[in-house]
Amino acid sequence: LTAALLLPLAASQPSCGGADDTFGLIGGEKIDASQVDRDPVALLPSGIILLGYADLSTMFQSKWGPDAGQIVANILPLGPESGFSAQRDVSRIFGGIYAMQGADFCAVVQGNFDAEAIRRAADARAITISGAPLVKTRYADNDLYTAGNLGFVVITAHTVITGNETGIRRALDRLRRGKLERAVPQWMVDLMNTKNASMIVAGDLASQSVVDAASSKLPFLGKLNAVRILGNFQPPG
Repeated sequence: LTAALLLPLAASQPSCGGADDTFGLIGGEKIDASQVDRDPVALLPSGIILLGYADLSTMFQSKWGPDAGQIVANILPLGPESGFSAQRDVSRIFGGIYAMQGADFCAVVQGNFDAEAIRRAADARAITISGAPLVKTRYADNDLYTAGNLGFVVITAHTVITGNETGIRRALDRLRRGKLERAVPQWMVDLMNTKNASMIVAGDLASQSVVDAASSKLPFLGKLNAVRILGNFQPPG
């Protein structure tokens, strides 16, 4: 699950560069942030190769709780200096793997986020749990926070985009264009909506150059067109 997920608006106060519970920013216009929060899949860029989803609030309560914590730590390098606790604040994650400018990924993490505390930590260049300082830059009217080779953007108080810089920028470009529409294939979304599924992996492996390159070392990939995995975190899992 971990490998599958990793390979998965303006605030009321302008200085935050993120969002509050009321407003988000799409195409330069303020909208109700709930429009973003209720459809996180629409934030993921087009051209997805592999989609991973996990209900982390359920995973944290299972024997895989430490794995859930590691997933969050790997893609969202925040700690107490940002008023953040993964087990308390993160509820679910939607991650995508891409071949935009190499091996890229973008994920949407949902839960509860203190944009002001994150901003203060970035301004102070706080050292994150990854050991890298948290640095703030600006892209597409949003504050982009980076720590090492990872980045994230607080889109609303309940939704964060994370990933490598290319993946994040492509997601923010979607918001800047003002078209919040899903670019993920419907069959992947349908799999994610399977009843009682706490995690899914859905991959489109047909005609993907990254898969072709990997098949020299993993020959079985060359014979696969798609992958579908369903699971839950109840015993036996």
